[in-house]
Amino acid sequence: MKKKLFTALMVVFLLTFVVSGGMIIKYFADSREQAQVYDDLSGLMEQAKENTVPTTEDTAADPYITVTAPDGSSLKILPEFKELYEKNPDIAGWMTIEGTKLDYPVMYKPDSKDFYLRKNFYGKKASHGCLYIQETCEVFPSSDQLVVYGHNMKDGSMFACLKGYLEADFYKAHPVIRFDTLQESGEYEVFSVFTTTASIGKGFKFHTYIDLTSEEVFREFVDTCKEMSVYDTGVAPQFGDQFLSLVTCEYTQTNGRLVVIARKIAK
Repeated sequence: MKKKLFTALMVVFLLTFVVSGGMIIKYFADSREQAQVYDDLSGLMEQAKENTVPTTEDTAADPYITVTAPDGSSLKILPEFKELYEKNPDIAGWMTIEGTKLDYPVMYKPDSKDFYLRKNFYGKKASHGCLYIQETCEVFPSSDQLVVYGHNMKDGSMFACLKGYLEADFYKAHPVIRFDTLQESGEYEVFSVFTTTASIGKGFKFHTYIDLTSEEVFREFVDTCKEMSVYDTGVAPQFGDQFLSLVTCEYTQTNGRLVVIARKIAK
């Protein structure tokens, strides 16, 4: 009897080991595959920027090119996005944080909630997903707040670097987030970093503050963000400012979220 029990336990142990090992191997294989996908896209973007003809007096008034949107309408975009747009018209722009691994396209599919949560740039199933804009936001032109989601990946990709913002020293080294949309280049200065929960009926519903045209609503949003921030950045948003909010998972609480909110820097 004891021998049978021992054999059964060994079988269970071996099966668990094999399954766990297989999952680990698959995770790292997926990581390598997705890293290559985004490295290639980053290369295309850099090459496109290098090949973009510098703005002249003749082109300054209209530096765009015209492409055909999926619905057949015409859309003006910056020329460096042409090749990526042709590969997938769901692209909304490109985000980077200098000195980190964050250097990715940002997707936008307003007719499909969380479409890119588990899909890569090409719409292929991938655990890493994509950075993507909340479907209730507007991009062309931009909402008062753009909310962008991304996974907190163990391999350091996607929004994994955001946890660094929980420390003031990291913020001081990386105070600016660059997000270029298809139609406009933009830089944003971080003004609030906080954690909250996405559980129903709990936490700060920052993602619902998309329209900030009411000064009362604007002030409520800004004051709450400042109050919840883990440190004071000294940035003081003014009514009429636009915001970029980066959101990823945070594991010290149930359905935890780490949120980094930045104010657009006026040109």
